[in-house]
Amino acid sequence: MVFWILGAAFLASCGREAPYQSPGDISVMSVPTGATIFLDGTDTGLLTPAVLSGLAPERYQVSVALAGYVAAPDRQNVDVYSLITAYPDTFVLSSTALSIDSSPQGARIFLDGLPTGEVTPAVIGALEAGQTAVHVELDGYHHGPAATVTVVEGVITDVPADSFRLRSKRTTLLEGFSNVDCAGCPELADNVFDLQHRDSYGLDRLLYVKYSLSFPGPQDPHTTVLQDQRAGYYLIPSIPALYLEGVKVTGTSANNTPYADELEPLVTDSWTDDPGFLIDVTGTFGSPDVTAAVTLTALRDVDLQGLKLHVILAQSDVHYDEPPGSEGETDFHWILRERAFPADPLRILLAGETHTLLVDLARGTWDLETLYLFAFVQDDDDKSILQAGSTALDPALHAQHFLNKSTRPASAGTSGGK
Repeated sequence: MVFWILGAAFLASCGREAPYQSPGDISVMSVPTGATIFLDGTDTGLLTPAVLSGLAPERYQVSVALAGYVAAPDRQNVDVYSLITAYPDTFVLSSTALSIDSSPQGARIFLDGLPTGEVTPAVIGALEAGQTAVHVELDGYHHGPAATVTVVEGVITDVPADSFRLRSKRTTLLEGFSNVDCAGCPELADNVFDLQHRDSYGLDRLLYVKYSLSFPGPQDPHTTVLQDQRAGYYLIPSIPALYLEGVKVTGTSANNTPYADELEPLVTDSWTDDPGFLIDVTGTFGSPDVTAAVTLTALRDVDLQGLKLHVILAQSDVHYDEPPGSEGETDFHWILRERAFPADPLRILLAGETHTLLVDLARGTWDLETLYLFAFVQDDDDKSILQAGSTALDPALHAQHFLNKSTRPASAGTSGGK
């Protein structure tokens, strides 16, 4: 064995090269012909039918494009072998197709109830003219009713993202407890801020409210009795502290709080839970009061008896030219300003039923443009938070849209042609 290794090393030192492999070819065809051929995403300058010759033996991706047409399949992986011509499937080009998108993207596409194997955004060709029912599904989201789309012969019909505005099954609530003189509190705020600004983390999916307590320093400019009451509710012994859906979360960041990467899988997992109802919040921001209208919509029968609806006023951004505390923070986000509870109790809701409750909150002198209303339902027995909502939700995602199970027409434009 030692001799073999030494011999191999000797041959390498003498400049021995790897055995030469003769090239191979790929024959590319389409119906109709005249489509531009792409190899690994690069335009070859050739039109179908054509042979791509002199290719080193390895795997390639082949695709074609012709204006006004969509190819099926849209791409093919082809293995090239020495001295052999590979014949991938003929690309079938169709000018009768649907271009389908959704918000957010990545949703599975179904036509007439059958999976297409494609996800948004995608162009699906080789369709017959006529009406077809299109719907999309994305894990963790409610999907609205199917859209009835008319497929036109020789036209690529556009079904825009506005036709499929998906809504998270759950809006998750984070609650942070801090003070301007609290060591580790700025790190917690930065970690939450980082998480909220990651892809797929909008205010329709993740809300955060910050409670500024009266300890360890009594001069925090944001603290009120409401803040300390919430800390007492959770029996918080020290800060910083972070609660996810009513449960304390720890990690390896400052003072055992979580980094964004530690928090992310927990938040993502919470989105898979379906509480069976949605919360929509609207507000009339007058002076001196703000009137909140909180609508709970049951997507199935739900028993909300004994649960408590919290309505709060939060300020999204507060800036100081000089740090108000010892920890150097000058920018603060989602500070609790006011809290109230509706007079009417929550009750059993049947599927499709809505329950709207009105609550008045003091607006104070805070900047109107940075004020938002939050609402959430909590179980005092175990402190779990079932669902949340806010005025930051896109109006297009109102719960009523997700109750309508009948087929509706899509607002579809057209492009392309024969």
